[in-house]
Amino acid sequence: STQVYVSDMAANALVAFDQRTGATNWTTASTPGVLRAPSSITGLPGGGVAALDAAGMLVRIDRRGRLMSSASLIDGNIARQICAFDDSTFLIAYMRQRFPLSIVDAAGHTQKQLELPWEKLREMTPMQTQLLLAGASANRCIVSLAFGQGFAALRKESVEWVAPYVESVAIPGVDAKTTTQGSAANTVSHIDARHVAVRDLSADGDAIEMIFEGATRQQGSFIDQYQASTGAYRGTRLASRRVVGIQTSGERAFFLVGLQGYPALVALRMSDQPK
Repeated sequence: STQVYVSDMAANALVAFDQRTGATNWTTASTPGVLRAPSSITGLPGGGVAALDAAGMLVRIDRRGRLMSSASLIDGNIARQICAFDDSTFLIAYMRQRFPLSIVDAAGHTQKQLELPWEKLREMTPMQTQLLLAGASANRCIVSLAFGQGFAALRKESVEWVAPYVESVAIPGVDAKTTTQGSAANTVSHIDARHVAVRDLSADGDAIEMIFEGATRQQGSFIDQYQASTGAYRGTRLASRRVVGIQTSGERAFFLVGLQGYPALVALRMSDQPK
């Protein structure tokens, strides 16, 4: 694709920028009602972009910014992340304990439900096993633990491999507080998360780039690189400022950063090898 896509949750819109010039090609903000706070996006194999929004909708936009389809996900759980396969189906990560991953078609129908690739984590709460997704190829999605020790590659048929982060982060505990008013009891849970492992990730070709948080003072400035075909660690880059989002395409990496109090998209060449 010659475009890089950014979700603007405040404007309820997707924005497409030209990869070479940074110019805005289009925005869905000119078509009100298409999206409501898009939370996760993925490029489509044939061009264009798909998004999940706060209303539980799966929306596809073509490369010119035109609406292709909009479907409600037939599921009572919160859909958080999306990755596209090459046959118009998607891997969706939900906030649920059993079968947190589903393969869904463009109409929002579930074709298959999948367990976590990590068997030992399947009894943990969805808050502890929050997932990030990225498409590494037309038939491979990278599933990454936001908290914890590793990531995995999934194809539609099976788990391809499971790999550790170069630096592991402890999975947080969960604290629950129950309050009672009359006969009604209300339980509120929160995670004791001191450190996030991965803030965001992107995959292109045989490379995976992850924004690693960890426990250092330079949180969000380390970009760890792994091999998409095996999960092997390849090196680490140090960004000049904190990065909150990343997208890679060919020889370019696009970082979403804060600049003078505003979000900014910065393009870098990937020719320099990690150090």
